[in-house]
Amino acid sequence: MTGLGAGSAERGQRRVSVEARSVNHRWFKLSLRTPRLLQALESEIEARAQRALRRGAVNMNILLFDPAAQARPELDAQVLKAWRDEILRCATALGCADKVETEGLLPLLSLPGVMKGREVDAETQPDNETAALVLEAVDNALRDLVQSRTREGGAMTAVLQRELDAALVLIADITPRSALVAAAARDRLLSRVRALSEGLAAGLRPDERELAREVCFAAERSDVTEELDRLHEHCKRFAALLGQPGEAGRKLDFLLQEMLREANTLGSKTPEASITHLVVELKCCFERMKEQAQNLE
Repeated sequence: MTGLGAGSAERGQRRVSVEARSVNHRWFKLSLRTPRLLQALESEIEARAQRALRRGAVNMNILLFDPAAQARPELDAQVLKAWRDEILRCATALGCADKVETEGLLPLLSLPGVMKGREVDAETQPDNETAALVLEAVDNALRDLVQSRTREGGAMTAVLQRELDAALVLIADITPRSALVAAAARDRLLSRVRALSEGLAAGLRPDERELAREVCFAAERSDVTEELDRLHEHCKRFAALLGQPGEAGRKLDFLLQEMLREANTLGSKTPEASITHLVVELKCCFERMKEQAQNLE
């Protein structure tokens, strides 16, 4: 499910800002970006995110504003001396050494290698106050993200309900037509056998009892009553899952697999063109629902 959440927390000069974005994904996946100082908290942050979110690919970015934890500049005296000696050597050769002496060292500070940042060690543990501040901001961002995803889930549920209603209309159109399929299969088989039997000697004609048995088997193979009954039950269960609170995405996904299987069986047992077209529409409807349900938590 898609969503955007933001949260922050601050104590004195310390401030933590968290942004969390989620996109559709069948499983839970977290991509976390944190300052080096906070790497020790990543496992706890991931655990909190997984408790709040069951599905979705989540990108979380954490920014820490803490003057005590920032990289501090450091002067490299040896590099500075090397630059000064080289500049004096060249200035002496050009006859302007006095000018270099009067300008002092300040212009040399911007030369490469003179100033460098001394970063906080990657293994440094944040103090308890900083850790609590970060986790507070993370919780705030996750709550905001959950609210955003809840709104998205409501809109997605409405789409699934519309598709389910359309599927029920198609099933209702197929049901009366399917009642004629078995009789049509029986009549086709009888007509074909009789046509093939014309002109044959009496001893070569098929036995009437065997023929009747084969006709019954053909009619039974064309009966789709059970498939339609199961589709009705699956649709009822789907509607119930949509209406109840809590996690339902995976259940809906598995249920739609069964609904597609029944629709495939229905299509293979009914050669009638009028029913086949409706079954194709029904399968397309289920496929659209499956695509949406895979992203629903």
